[in-house]
Amino acid sequence: MYKKGSYITARAIGAVFFLILCCFVAVQTPYVQTRVTKKALSRLLEKLPASVTYNRIEVMSSGVLKIDGLAVTDSSPYTLDVYQRGMYSYIAVYRHRDV
Repeated sequence: MYKKGSYITARAIGAVFFLILCCFVAVQTPYVQTRVTKKALSRLLEKLPASVTYNRIEVMSSGVLKIDGLAVTDSSPYTLDVYQRGMYSYIAVYRHRDV
């Protein structure tokens, strides 16, 4: 009876270890990294007071994040300076072809 319990416990620990190892391997693939990056980027964009658009986002196999057609636009470019004077910021738009 004692051997059967330790056998089941060892199999369960081995299965959990195998699942964790599979998750680590899956995260290393570009497909999973791109999906995780898109989800993280969408959560970040919900909190930013700016609109961000991009054409394509991907994670290269070397770990480099590639974003094509990135455009960041401030949602309220009219700001107040230290002396409470209103000014229109002309550097409110950042646009770049490849980042």
